[in-house]
Amino acid sequence: RGGVLAALEGGHVVHLAAGGNNGNGALEVRGRLQLEHEVSCLGIGFLQPGAGPGDAAAGDAGDRMDVDGEEAAEDRVAFAAVGTWDEFCVRLLRLDRFEEGSTHKQALGGDVQARSVALARLGTQNQLLVALGDGQLLSWEMGVAASNDAAPELMAGKRLGLGVQPLDLKTFKTSEGETAVFAASDKPCVLYGDQNRLLCANVNSGEVQVMCPFHAASFPNCIALASDEGFSIGTIDHVQRLHVQTIPLGEQPRKIAHARSHRCFCVATERMEINEEDGSFADVETAYLHFLDDVTFEPFALTPKVRLDPNEAVMSLACVRLPDGSAGNSTLEFFVVGTGFEDADAIEPEQGRLMIWGVVGVGDDRRAELKCELSVRGCVFALTPFQGKILCAVNSEVHLYSYGQSDGLEGEIELKKECAHKSHVLVVDLHHAGDFISVGDLMRSVTLLKYVPGAEGAPGRLEEAAHDYAPSWLTQVHMLDDEYCLAAENSNNLFTVRRDAEATTDEDTSRLQLQGEYHLGELVNKMVPGSLVMRSAE
Repeated sequence: RGGVLAALEGGHVVHLAAGGNNGNGALEVRGRLQLEHEVSCLGIGFLQPGAGPGDAAAGDAGDRMDVDGEEAAEDRVAFAAVGTWDEFCVRLLRLDRFEEGSTHKQALGGDVQARSVALARLGTQNQLLVALGDGQLLSWEMGVAASNDAAPELMAGKRLGLGVQPLDLKTFKTSEGETAVFAASDKPCVLYGDQNRLLCANVNSGEVQVMCPFHAASFPNCIALASDEGFSIGTIDHVQRLHVQTIPLGEQPRKIAHARSHRCFCVATERMEINEEDGSFADVETAYLHFLDDVTFEPFALTPKVRLDPNEAVMSLACVRLPDGSAGNSTLEFFVVGTGFEDADAIEPEQGRLMIWGVVGVGDDRRAELKCELSVRGCVFALTPFQGKILCAVNSEVHLYSYGQSDGLEGEIELKKECAHKSHVLVVDLHHAGDFISVGDLMRSVTLLKYVPGAEGAPGRLEEAAHDYAPSWLTQVHMLDDEYCLAAENSNNLFTVRRDAEATTDEDTSRLQLQGEYHLGELVNKMVPGSLVMRSAE
């Protein structure tokens, strides 16, 4: 079904396939294409039909290795991609309609020509990959319609720097049968799919000029690599899922949060700046919010970063799903930022802010937008989502805020304080399970609160359910369920406490019982749930 593409002088492209009329397997011409410019690169790929980018794969096409790339499964559509020297675009067309009138042009958005192209199903996405002469890689998620007349649907493209020399892309199968793309260059790497994301893994090899996959009895599922230094044969094992990549920010990062639906990160940073006031100069710590794409780590073009007020520090940051302000129960992901203002003359911070940042637009047109902000009397040391609301630690108090329409102006969004709980020294961390909230105090260990909703729309309240009376200087708390809580303290220890839900006396009910202790030997500054084995995608 696939065959080969041959580029000839004068911009001629010929599609050849085996299957002569007499059944002898001779090559025959299936199609011709005449272009105005000379051809720089060619590619063939077998893609999964679907309504658009993001459709799940229909299944594995087989278990044999295809040394030329994707296997020609019966339920897949063969596409060709053609790049030229004098045009900054790539042409896409189906092999069963190999003619000029059926081509779709995709602009590259620059002044560098395409040097290599690949079409492959990586993870659950059809991908169009275009390698440029300056080491940049362009990628588009590609929707394939079942109709022969429908043009392919391309999502907003992404750009990724893989080196400084031209790239050469080759599709192959790993030893586990995963489809991947090898990018040969001065810094070779393997491109693969993880669900709906395109990821990159480095190859433990030097410069690679040419790569070719092959399969033989003596060398099963292998690849051949050629460079100036010699020729080598090897295999690509299961692609590693852990990657370390350094992203220079030019500032000290402090907090980070990820919005999965918007496919972006919010990173809070700070740096020392020289401030001039009344003819004198002083060093002032200035905080910034960076908004980055979660694949390329490129900043938003419209709002790359936001500068906060002088002497304002970001102390807490989280991605919270809140009502979007429209009618109904629809929600959106927002970045919630808690800050505090430093004052050398004050014993503790006396002023801070709670800000709600939203992401509007898609692709390269995304931008961060401040939805609302609220001044608080203290520093927001911690915050966490709680039943569609925001739970905050403000100095020695725990506040619960709701986010919604303003009572005054129509269309305005505001934060409303629903209830609060005091009787703490300094709240350093919060976590919840169901209606129960664990409060980590700087000196008074763990306090367990319970949220009691109000009747008939009245505001709810926070009540103390139990307390650990042994003094501990905590750094983190994490509720395992509505009875057990894990805590970390400043002597590098972990311990667990339990609420006795079956206690018969008020004294036993109000006391958190110590269940276990463990000396970790390291200071814990963050606890998140995880797994020792890979979980299946939900």
